[in-house]
Amino acid sequence: MNRTGSGDQPPGRRRRAASSGPGRLRQRVTGSPLLARAQGVRLVWGLDLRAAARERSTWIGLGTWAALVYGLLALALASSGGSSGTGAGSLVHSLIAACALTGALVLAPYLGADALSRGRGTGLLGMLRITGLSARELSWGFYAATLTRIAVLLLVTFPPLITGFALGGCDASGLFLSVVVIAAVWVTLAGAAQGMAAAAATRAGALAAGYGVAAALTIAPPLLFAFALPATSQEVTAKVSVLAGTHGTARSAGSPSCTTIRAQRTRTRPDRIWWLLAPEPFVILADAAPGQVSGPAGFDPLSALRDAVRSARLTPPEEPVITECPLASAAAAGAGPSGNSRAELEQVLPAWPAGLAVLGAAGTGGIATATRRLRAPGALPIGGRHRA
Repeated sequence: MNRTGSGDQPPGRRRRAASSGPGRLRQRVTGSPLLARAQGVRLVWGLDLRAAARERSTWIGLGTWAALVYGLLALALASSGGSSGTGAGSLVHSLIAACALTGALVLAPYLGADALSRGRGTGLLGMLRITGLSARELSWGFYAATLTRIAVLLLVTFPPLITGFALGGCDASGLFLSVVVIAAVWVTLAGAAQGMAAAAATRAGALAAGYGVAAALTIAPPLLFAFALPATSQEVTAKVSVLAGTHGTARSAGSPSCTTIRAQRTRTRPDRIWWLLAPEPFVILADAAPGQVSGPAGFDPLSALRDAVRSARLTPPEEPVITECPLASAAAAGAGPSGNSRAELEQVLPAWPAGLAVLGAAGTGGIATATRRLRAPGALPIGGRHRA
């Protein structure tokens, strides 16, 4: 006796219904490897963010960062009078940008290493590994959670940067490049620190390695430049301005004056080794987005740093002019640290793209290392913990 009541359909018809129309599309989307990988990354991202949100230190750190940034903004506005005509904009722009970059050097290695270390310590990493998630999904999931926390810190920093822009401290392109460089340094150091955390056995080792990368990018370039600069010294014939009556010259009859002689002098060639400074984060920021000094009362540390680096990149003349006369006037207004005019410094090609490329390579290498070296803790009992 055939029973064709509700819910009793031939097996062939049921199979055709499940594999046709919306059912077939649902199976195709669900079975997509790319979508499955994205879902794995999203799972790790959400779990790590929830774990970080439950920690009191996360909110204390966010409040401390906001108090530091806005306190520095108030100090800069108070010291400059709060008007754009006295250079307040350039000062606010430089101080806030430098503060954000310093925060990246201090906090990004900690945030990058903290996610994996916390996952090991709470057993979350072992639990996720048991579910069959690949090392790539784990690595990118933890990294996405770190980037989310970094984005929150950058959002806190953005209004003070807007204040510097509103006061005339930089133009629109300078504001955009400031945000790009600062964010790139945060992201790069976090990625490098995560790679170190995946390779290190303990949390202390991961933090030490992460801060080692930050120190290598910040301190090593100036040290290498300083140590290599004496090796570029050379003897040249220069036009030297000396006091009349010295160095075998005739003494002037009237008041003391300066005279020019040709003599051998030793000079260094920083233009041959300037590229050692290219990956330094503060040099990248100053070269990409210096402030706009308004009037003689304006002061902008980023512009001063950019002028110094660009002056070092210029090729010196074959017969340099050296001033040794104490009566000679100082460099003309608008000249750079080495006597170069502002127009000459503006014509130098920016070097910040090369510096960002070096930082990007460091961050990419860190994520690749985390993907290769990421391993779950040893066999963990249910509810057990693994001490990192």
